[in-house]
Amino acid sequence: MRKSNILFMLCFIVIIIGFIYCFAARPENILKGRYYEAENGAHLIITDKKEPIELVGDDRMFEGIESGDEIEVFCSAVRETYPGSTDVEKLRALSEGDISDLPQDVMKQLNEMGW
Repeated sequence: MRKSNILFMLCFIVIIIGFIYCFAARPENILKGRYYEAENGAHLIITDKKEPIELVGDDRMFEGIESGDEIEVFCSAVRETYPGSTDVEKLRALSEGDISDLPQDVMKQLNEMGW
């Protein structure tokens, strides 16, 4: 009886630690939209809601992705700046696109701001 109680407690502790790890390791946000590499080398996503957000992360993460490609970004909270910015934890290319797929009104605003 005592061994089964100890075994039960160990299993319970392992399960709790697993849940904590899974939820603590998850990114806060998932963003979907179009990728844009600005003239200054900054990486941005133009979300489906036409919100430009600067993507901060290792440049290797963005290799093989071209402006206009549809991407999904797993990231931290978006900082309240304009454009917003966020730390990227993971990035996934969804489909190819080109610069003409980016919303022109957002691109005009970014160009006026020097992006």
